[in-house]
Amino acid sequence: MVLDSERLAVGPGATVVVPTGVPRGVEADTRLAFLGSHGVPGAKKTAWQPLKKVGLVALLGLILMYGFMILATLLVARSSPIAMMFTSGMDLGLGMWGLMILPFAGMLIMFAMMFIFYRLAARSSGSMARMMNHDGLMAQMMGHAHDNELPRSKEINITTSTYNIPTVNCDHCKITIEQKVGELAGVASVNVDVETKQAVFKYNPPATKSEIETLLSKIGHPPVED
Repeated sequence: MVLDSERLAVGPGATVVVPTGVPRGVEADTRLAFLGSHGVPGAKKTAWQPLKKVGLVALLGLILMYGFMILATLLVARSSPIAMMFTSGMDLGLGMWGLMILPFAGMLIMFAMMFIFYRLAARSSGSMARMMNHDGLMAQMMGHAHDNELPRSKEINITTSTYNIPTVNCDHCKITIEQKVGELAGVASVNVDVETKQAVFKYNPPATKSEIETLLSKIGHPPVED
């Protein structure tokens, strides 16, 4: 059992903090290392956020350019060489609305690019979600491994006390002792044998030997230590 908070190295510059008192073994450490190297369950993935901001800025820029070119079309004299490029009198003329068509086409292209990028980001988010689900399953398996280790760690601290109880003459006495002592916090098991008049108690803290002896005397079955 870990006596103090510990950092488990899972790769170059990557560690996992193991809380105080968490039972560990080789199998649990392996799962901790796997989780640390594949990401933390529930972590928020924001890698696509910069792409969203860039797209919004680009869209705003196109809108401003679109308005500026419309204004320039209305203000520049028709005899100006710049304005004449967009009149129907020249070979390359696009008409009065040419200045509007070009930025509008650019906006459509930008929208198409943003759509493609968002689709790619959505696929990436789906992959991250699957990875998070996988990590969550690994965390659950790791929790089960800890559950399997906890009983073994508790058994190390189990104390066994055996008493002779001369007043045990029937099953009612047996049931009374097992029920009353079994209600104490920390008592793992109580086994009373009517024939041998013996009782075996297994307990962990906070239950104590003196507490059990006091309770036995209180219910009318004073113990005699074997």
